[in-house]
Amino acid sequence: MDNHNSEKSGSYLQIPIKTLNIIVSLVIVLFYADAVSGQAVKCGTIHSYNLVHNLDSPIASLRPALPLSSISASGRFEVHYTLSGADSTTSEFVDSALIYLDDIWRLEVDSLGFNPPAFEEDGRIHVYIENLSYYYGSSHPLSSSGTGVPGYIRCENDFAESVFSTHGIDALKVTLAHEFFHLIQFGYRLDPFQLGLYEWFSTWMEDIAYENVNDYIAYTDVLFENPESSLIRTNGIQEYAASVFIHLVSQGYGNDIINMIWEEFGDGGGDLFDHIFQAISMNGAENYEVAAKYMAWCYYTGERAIDGFGFLDASLYHTLEVTRLPSWSVSVSEDLGTWGFYGAVLPGPIQGNPGFTVSPEDSVAGVISVRNGNVVQYYSDRDDGTLSGDRGFAGALALDTSVRDATISVSPDNDAPFEIISIYPNPSIESVSFEVFIEDPLKFSFDIYNVLGRKVYSKEVNTLGARYSQILWNGVSQSGRRAASGLYILRVEKNGNTQCKPFVLLGRQSD
Repeated sequence: MDNHNSEKSGSYLQIPIKTLNIIVSLVIVLFYADAVSGQAVKCGTIHSYNLVHNLDSPIASLRPALPLSSISASGRFEVHYTLSGADSTTSEFVDSALIYLDDIWRLEVDSLGFNPPAFEEDGRIHVYIENLSYYYGSSHPLSSSGTGVPGYIRCENDFAESVFSTHGIDALKVTLAHEFFHLIQFGYRLDPFQLGLYEWFSTWMEDIAYENVNDYIAYTDVLFENPESSLIRTNGIQEYAASVFIHLVSQGYGNDIINMIWEEFGDGGGDLFDHIFQAISMNGAENYEVAAKYMAWCYYTGERAIDGFGFLDASLYHTLEVTRLPSWSVSVSEDLGTWGFYGAVLPGPIQGNPGFTVSPEDSVAGVISVRNGNVVQYYSDRDDGTLSGDRGFAGALALDTSVRDATISVSPDNDAPFEIISIYPNPSIESVSFEVFIEDPLKFSFDIYNVLGRKVYSKEVNTLGARYSQILWNGVSQSGRRAASGLYILRVEKNGNTQCKPFVLLGRQSD
């Protein structure tokens, strides 16, 4: 087998490739230790590129020297490996890699229609399986910039370390899908200033190729815990978390739009983020509409996820962390990063015009959303319309880097005198929480009836002037006995107006 390592004469310091590999791994670990916090770096492409192409060094690659190699059935891929020493893997692991590489080509090139990557001079794509320890894999372009750039892949040898969120063959699958798409990207155009966004697309491709593995989800918590942070920052985690935005683009506007983005970027260069919106605009959507969709989709994640709305993996994501607003008429200011957003839960249901505004108008997009059963309604601050549903969500998103804070104002035209917003958990084994919106606050009463129409519990509530009240019932009847399992009815009454909602207690025995 040919040794791909090359040496150049001159006055440069000659460093053995193995030594350089160790240095690179250590630098990656140390530089990203704070950001990753014990979690493996998903892809070392950005870090390795910066180390190689920004150093005044004769060493143009990190290509390792491994003694064995095998060629895939298609003849397109050559996998290099060893069965002994620190980089050792198994024959089964190598055979799996060869099969998956051909499968990934069929998906990404033949089925999805992306341009094939550039081959090296021998007409193949080379993949090196080695002990990377702290990151899944990396892709290495053989030029510092340009179009039609070939490259090769490095891949972890076993994914056994605890830092990996996914292990074994599943980790191998998503890593090869991720890194192969980097090679496709290099073929369209290699721009070192856009590599952070390259990760958005390659991480998205993992889930397209192997939707049941979901390794990328382990990196998304940072986005849903800190939505105000800039979407486009690169810190060792955010660039993978931001793949949810590409999921939105592909789900909301079609997979073909991803091809269009890369074709336009390949032809003209420029800012890849701008190309995303240029492609979306050709489908008739403006930036603020995409922003509204993005904020609404992010809100209905985790415990709020609704079947049929938003991200396909919404229930697996972290529940978006937002602030609860104390009243309807509010003004909230928050520092926002580029395409970072502030969101807040509104205190009650909306019936009609929400009176929603966001400023500054030219550089901020807003969204207001409500849920009515399993149906979500949302629109931006630039749309006209009415909403009808339970507790809502309001948010503001910075469309450009000039925004330092944004203001959200909500003054709904709500005709409902009161409404039972929710009963949860429902069914319940222990206590039950009732959330009630009162248009004219102070006192109201609520009663709980069993299925026979017998009153089990009754209480008068003083809201102390708040329009939004949360009441906890511990499942104990007026007589002090635990209520039996079964169906119950909550009845709220104020000034002759009433509203009823059912709920269920499970697993109880009457005393």
